[in-house]
Amino acid sequence: MNYLAANEIRFINNSKKCCICFIDLVKSTGSVLKMIDLEQMRKYYSMFINSVSDTVKRNSGIIIKNMGDSLFFYFPNTSDVDKSGVLAFNQVLDCGFEILDMRYEINKELYKDNIRTFDYRISMDYGIVDLARVRDHNQVDLFGPIVNICAKKKFFPVYL
Repeated sequence: MNYLAANEIRFINNSKKCCICFIDLVKSTGSVLKMIDLEQMRKYYSMFINSVSDTVKRNSGIIIKNMGDSLFFYFPNTSDVDKSGVLAFNQVLDCGFEILDMRYEINKELYKDNIRTFDYRISMDYGIVDLARVRDHNQVDLFGPIVNICAKKKFFPVYL
């Protein structure tokens, strides 16, 4: 069987260095189990995912996947250091700080609606990734040791 020719995923022979990031809600399973209705759960997750996604996109990041209570994304502009220079890395840091800061406003709105507030953990790293096209070839995924390391790091919880 030729696994490289399968339709589920195809590596596109494109390896590059870039910044990647995982952001994960802390103790969300317990929080969601204590919610009284489905609408609270929907608002809880959508506030997190939509606000982080908007911030990532505004800072030239690309969302790779939503994994329930976490997001995986990367910053393609950080792959060409000679071209983008320090500006691309500043944008990554600005994005991280913006995500940290917006938590206060999101939690105010959740609290106002009697929905549990949240904390999250962020893990960022820089290294070589291998790009692959998934299923219909419109979706990109990243693979490599840096992805595995970043995903499994002991995240630094944000409790501000």
